[in-house]
Amino acid sequence: MTMYAMGINAALAQDTVKIATVQDQYPAVSPDGRKIAFESNRSGPTDQIFVFDLETETVRQLTNSAEQNETPVWSPDGSRILFARRIADVPRTTWDVFEMNADGSAVRNLTNSPGHDDHPRYSFDGKTIIFNSARSTDFTELSEEQLDNGGYNYEIYRMNVDGSDVAQLTDFHEWDTYPSISPDGTRLLWRRVYPDGGSGPSGLNSEILVADIDGKNIENLTNHPSFDGYPVWSPDGSSIAFASNRDGAKPIEFNIYLLDVNTRAITQLTETIADTEQVRPAWFPDSAKIAFNRDYPDGRSEIHILSLEAPD
Repeated sequence: MTMYAMGINAALAQDTVKIATVQDQYPAVSPDGRKIAFESNRSGPTDQIFVFDLETETVRQLTNSAEQNETPVWSPDGSRILFARRIADVPRTTWDVFEMNADGSAVRNLTNSPGHDDHPRYSFDGKTIIFNSARSTDFTELSEEQLDNGGYNYEIYRMNVDGSDVAQLTDFHEWDTYPSISPDGTRLLWRRVYPDGGSGPSGLNSEILVADIDGKNIENLTNHPSFDGYPVWSPDGSSIAFASNRDGAKPIEFNIYLLDVNTRAITQLTETIADTEQVRPAWFPDSAKIAFNRDYPDGRSEIHILSLEAPD
């Protein structure tokens, strides 16, 4: 395995100005493997969606909204990008799922619902969208402390690509987030937070789960007291990449791992870096490389690429 930085930080567009520590996060690789969409604060205090061209090493800003934008993903044909956007502060926890053309045009709201809709992802056939939402929570009944500390529940939902026929797939009293659908369309993958059994100070435990596409027949793939999260299917369906702090000396030290779908064997892919999170893996279409975040203790966040094949 080999690893290298993709050079985003050295490829600032001419019309951007660094005003704070740059945080490039949530990489998403295009279906042709030539571009990476990501969220960043590199053009100002509000996170926007950008695209990095791996061939020309240039960055293009796609959104320019007054509200935060995050978690971009490509449609299977590469023509569109899904993302989440914060709506005006009434209530202040409202986010919706948006879609735009790959060039940033024709932005449209797909959910338009109270609550927090986030982490959208297309199915591999492009017919449905999976996302997590806190829409079942009555935010008017929550205190400021509960709002500040995520004291509300998330469930997994599925809808048509035009936003119609929304269906709830999970029903649990803690967070169900970061969902995706297997390449063959038969399985649901996500992470669930349990109120106990964790090794950290909070006692919370985050596990990676898989189930039938309707949310039934749930299986815990990790079953470990560490924080396991950010799971994503490989395009060939053979593996699941995820992030975990199970081998770090401190809870903040995360690495990228690979889980074999058939054998359930887990392999650590990155080496631990002191006080650093290596999280949010995203597959290249050939299932041979993974892009991910490296979040440093000084607040910087960079996107790196990990090759799963040995160099020639």
